[in-house]
Amino acid sequence: GWKPGQLVSLGLWLLSFLTTELTLSWLAFLVAFEVVGFPSTERRLRALAPVAVMTVAYLVYQQAMGIGLVGVPQHIDPWADPVAYAQWMWLNIRLIFQEAIVGSHAWGFWPVIAILAGSYPFLIAGVRSHPPAVRPAIWGTLLGAILSLAPVLDEPIDLDEWVSDRIMLMFSIGVALYWALVLR
Repeated sequence: GWKPGQLVSLGLWLLSFLTTELTLSWLAFLVAFEVVGFPSTERRLRALAPVAVMTVAYLVYQQAMGIGLVGVPQHIDPWADPVAYAQWMWLNIRLIFQEAIVGSHAWGFWPVIAILAGSYPFLIAGVRSHPPAVRPAIWGTLLGAILSLAPVLDEPIDLDEWVSDRIMLMFSIGVALYWALVLR
């Protein structure tokens, strides 16, 4: 650790909340890397603590001030209506995976399951073809891509339109890595 770099990165993390709530999707990658990168729970928690404190502070501030997605009609506030959020979340996850894997949500979800199940052995072979020191970064990226969907699942996806770039942005990083590993 470079101490000035740690302070700079925390400051930039705070500034990133001024841009968009998509910043929370990047947090998913950070959490995923820490989960797969450190063997001890204590080291994981210590590594995540500063960012977790700032993120919780941001979420509390957002709720208290009524800013962000609070009150925006096309978004579902997960804190105000967790049941509706969970219902939209499941539908949105299915639509996102359909569009990312088969290119359209017109095909349904079963082709996605079949493609992922059929390509899984190739994924494992692709991961194993890399040195052991690199594998945590691979798994961290894949896990981070899936977790990165949580902050953007609050917007119901229109079945007659493409999934928005805002929703697909972080997830597509993992999709690209997945297919690169499968096709390796």
